[in-house]
Amino acid sequence: MASVCCCTTWAFCTLYLRYGAVASRLEILKAKNGPFSFCILRGFSGKYSYHGEEYDATAAPEGAVYDRCRQEIAKALKLNAPCKTKNCTFDGVWNGGGGAGQDTIYAASAFYYLAANVGFIDSKAPSAEVTPAMFKAAACKACLLSVKEAAVEYPNVRSDDMPYTCMDLTYQYTLLVNGFAMHPMKRITLVSKVKRGQYFIGATWPLGSAIESISPKKQVQDQ
Repeated sequence: MASVCCCTTWAFCTLYLRYGAVASRLEILKAKNGPFSFCILRGFSGKYSYHGEEYDATAAPEGAVYDRCRQEIAKALKLNAPCKTKNCTFDGVWNGGGGAGQDTIYAASAFYYLAANVGFIDSKAPSAEVTPAMFKAAACKACLLSVKEAAVEYPNVRSDDMPYTCMDLTYQYTLLVNGFAMHPMKRITLVSKVKRGQYFIGATWPLGSAIESISPKKQVQDQ
């Protein structure tokens, strides 16, 4: 299953299965109340499929509504799930330990590409500094659009992803602020590539997963 990683300057990653950019959509659709999702752009009616699972993804008649979409996402994140370790973020997953190393946050993969595709960072730059509030501002704008209007506004977003533009932006804001407890104005760095010597390495979730696999945090949790 796809995953999302939270990486810090201490060079470890906390891994969250089912909450990656693609997998999270299914979790959010499962959390909706009634036949409609307030995270889907106006005018869309269809099914969302992921790894053999299929769920209805029909927009409400009035289209996406940012505040109601946030409620669906908060439910999907299971913010109040039982925590078996000292501190957790969401769905009962350890928060990585905290500390000064989390003063500087790097976010890769979908965080970078979504921001680039909707146009609030330069898609040609290997990194960009943003705040969670910038995701919120972009979400509030996207949620007002129909699917057809969004296709004109966001030409770099794939047609298959277009109906979920409000959902994806709102999810990333909620994940950062409510899931990882970041201040909306905290400066974070979005990266698509990391420079190592004279080479650039793609900063994608498999790299974060590899870092997480060898992280000493596992030893701390077992003590």
